[in-house]
This record gives sequence, C-alpha cells and structure tokens, in this order.
Amino acid sequence: MTRTKHRVFVLLLMAILALGLAAAWGAGIAAAADNDACFACHGTESSAPSQTIAGKTVSLYVNPVAFAGTTHGTKACTACHGAFAEAHDTANRNYGSWARLSASASTDTTATWNFWKVSGDKCVTCHNDPSVAKFFTSDHATAWNMAHTPDGADRKVVDIVGSDSVTYHADEDYTEANCGRCHMQKNCATCHWDTPIINNPKGTATGGIIDILDVWTDYSAAATTVKGALSENAIDWTQNIATHDFRTKTDLESSNAVCDACHQGYRAKPDASVPAIGIFGPGFSRHGQSQELQRSGGRGVHETLQLCTDCHTSVHDATAPESMLQWRQDHDVNCVDCHPTRKIMGAGVPHQNADCTACHATGVDAILDPDGGGLGIPLLIPRVIKHNVQQGWASHDLRRDTDCQRCHVDGGNQTGAPAWSAVTAIDVHEDVTAPETKALKAVSVKRKAKATFKYRVNDVQSLKATVTIKIMKRSKTVKSFKLGSRTANASLTYRPRITLAKGLYTWTVYAKDAAGNTQASPAGKNKLRVK
Repeated sequence: MTRTKHRVFVLLLMAILALGLAAAWGAGIAAAADNDACFACHGTESSAPSQTIAGKTVSLYVNPVAFAGTTHGTKACTACHGAFAEAHDTANRNYGSWARLSASASTDTTATWNFWKVSGDKCVTCHNDPSVAKFFTSDHATAWNMAHTPDGADRKVVDIVGSDSVTYHADEDYTEANCGRCHMQKNCATCHWDTPIINNPKGTATGGIIDILDVWTDYSAAATTVKGALSENAIDWTQNIATHDFRTKTDLESSNAVCDACHQGYRAKPDASVPAIGIFGPGFSRHGQSQELQRSGGRGVHETLQLCTDCHTSVHDATAPESMLQWRQDHDVNCVDCHPTRKIMGAGVPHQNADCTACHATGVDAILDPDGGGLGIPLLIPRVIKHNVQQGWASHDLRRDTDCQRCHVDGGNQTGAPAWSAVTAIDVHEDVTAPETKALKAVSVKRKAKATFKYRVNDVQSLKATVTIKIMKRSKTVKSFKLGSRTANASLTYRPRITLAKGLYTWTVYAKDAAGNTQASPAGKNKLRVK
C-alpha cells in the first residue's frame, strides 16, 4: 500500500469511528434529555407521585443516580415505557406473572398490584438474540400444558360419575385471574427485575417450621396447611422502583432463588388413588422440583448439580411435550447428555421405551403413555395425581437404584409389564463406562509416619469400586495398598504408615467398578514426598 493510500485508509477509518462515537454520544444526549423530563417528577423522593391500590401506597420515585449505575442506565425511559400517554395510561396493564403477589383479582385496577406494563416486545428490540424471543412461546411464558388438555382444549373441571355412583370433580379450571398470577406471559421482568421474593406472603402461622422438607412425609391437615403456606411466594416488584435494577444472566445462574419462587410444592398424599374413576398413584400439589432436587442431593444423586441452570441451560426457549418427561430424548434436558453410556439393553423390549425417571424417580408410580407425549411410540413415565387427574410428572427426586415392583406387580397395573412372579431380575443397563480416579492432593510425610492420601473414584453407575493405591519411583512400583471395596462418587481418605526411603515419589489411584471396568486413562496421580 502506498503512503497516500495508507493515509486515505486511516482518515476513512477515523471518520467511521467518529461517526460511531457521535451516534453513541448523540443517543446518550437524547436519552439524558428524555430522562430529565421524567426525573422532573419521578426524580425527587419527597415530591414523587405515588399510587394506592388495595390499601397499599407505593411511591413511584426513581433515584437518578442509582438508575444511572444500572444495566439500563444509559437508556431513555421511553425506550421501555413508551411515550408519555402510554406510560401513564392506567388501563394499559397486564395482570399476573408475579407469583402470589396479591389476591386473584382479575383486571380491577383498584384490587391488585399484580400487574405489569412493559412488555417483553420492548426488551427484544435491544436484546435481539433469537433465543430471547423464543421465550414468548416457551412453557414458562405460555404455561401451555397447564392451560390445555393433551388435545389442545382449554383445561376445565369435568364431573365424572364413578363406578360407585359418586360424582367426582376432575381437573381444574385454568383462568388468568387465578393461574395467571404466576405464569410470565411476556413479562421478562418476572425473572430479571431485581426485587425481593417473599415466602409465605399471607403470613400463615407455621409453628416455627421454615422448610417444607421438615414435614415432607407428614400428611396431617396441620402439616398440609404449613406446606401450602411455605410453597407460596410473592415477587414484589413494587420494592425495586427506586433503583430500577435488573438481575443479569450471571445472577440467575448463580442462585435458585428466582426459580424457587414458582417451583415449590409438596407430596399431598402417598396414595391419592380413586379406583372408582380408574386413577391410581400418589397425590402432589403445586410444583415441587426445588424440594425434590434437594432430596436427590441428600441421597447422593446430582449433589453437585444443585443449581437449576446446571442442567437447564436454555430456559428462554424451554418447551416440553405433553407428558413433560422425555428425559431420554426430545427434552430440553436429557439424562443421556451426561450419562451417554447408560443404555437400555434389548431393542424392542418394554424397557427400551422407559423414560429414565420412570424407574429412578421416588415417590411416584409409573404409567404407559401410549403416544409417548406425541412421539408416536409408547413411553413409560412417572405419574402423580393432581386434581383427580393422572399426570406425567417431571420428577427431580431421583435415586440410583430402582424398585422393579413399581411396574412388575402381581394383580395387574397400568404399565402392561409382566407380573413380578413371572420376571427374572436383570440389570437393564449396559455398564461400559470406566471409572474415573482422582488423586486429590500432593502428599508430604515424614518417614515412618502416617500419610494422608485423599482420593476420589467417580462412576456413572456403580455405587462402589475396588480401589488400589500404587506408589511409584520413576516407572517402578515400590509399594501397593489394596483398599478393597470403597464408596464411589465421594471424596475419601486413606492413611497408611510410610516406611519408604526419603525421596520424591508418585502415587496413583487405580479402580475397578462393579461391572469390571478399570479406571479411565490416565489414572489419577499426584506427588508424594517422604522426608
């Protein structure tokens, strides 16, 4: 490039940058001018306007300094709230989406604070990643499976006359005035608005109990009242007006607080069967995935995956088929994503169409969904009863083993499985995965003293593994410790006395799982110094 051409290129680049900076500066000036008009009323705490609804007065003061330091601090107020007439139109309200913030009023502007005005349509003008817009058709926004029956009809209460001539009420009426208090519609702020989440908003007396899990298996009327209170939350948007701050993606991925606001629930009855109308199984209330996940972790399942976003990495576009349970396939989370070798043996046999949770969920029964939630193949799924309806249940309360007699029972069941007396118990999984060994820390020990070897054996299927620790000098094994059968998927310690000569060694962890698979290469190793 000649010097003249180079000079022209540099001048052109500088001009482009200057135009960009000018545009950004101009937008900032425009936003500041626009916001000055808003802050003339809303920017002074002592004189800011307020609203009173349902006996609660809320100031509409916005702190200009605090707002300037937020994610949207450089944006014009009108970019989100619209022009003056739109922003101040009290009839321009959408009701719901803040959990149980207030009574299930409807659209009476004097009755409830449970409304929102800024639609997600405004959000996607800036947050224009396609995955964000998919939120509007996701299960979180539409609550489609809650609002509709499998054939797409509006969900409503149906009266069924049982074989005992008793009339039973089945299902529930889905109404925006009630159910719409929780589901999000197009309100991105339900999750992202950085405001307090209040447990037990009605203040129901709970006798000092603060955790549903403390009364999980207590089915008395008193315990049910407590569980009902503790599984209700309010997302009170009125407490964040002054700062106008938002939760970021990082905020939501580092805590379950927002997810827990809605995903709370409890097992209502261990057996809610009504044989007269042909329904069988335990009863469940609300959405207890939060409690179920904690119960799983307590028994060593997903104990290191206790954040919802550890598995649910794409909540904006999360959708599920009607059964909501295809966790082996066609779901936003698939068990085989992390357990790729947990194959079901024998193509064409009933287990081949068993969802993982049908066997590994606790506190549920199983049922055969003939259409597999729209897949066109029979699928064995967990089931519970809600509102006198058998429903597929996306259980998070999992265990490593299973109870075969959940399906294989003498006397018949709803899965079509052979009776237990006619079954030969087999391992339905093909375990071909090698255990992974870890030597967690380097070791330093005085000769003839006890060393502390901290190690771990991870295995996707076996609960125990046969462990050996070998000490090597260069490539020669100078000492072996056979530890025998040890617990897998846990950090353990072994403390032998070391009589080796002073020097530097390597210690390595070897393991064999219950299926005979030896440790993956390379085996876990670390340094050993004998002083």
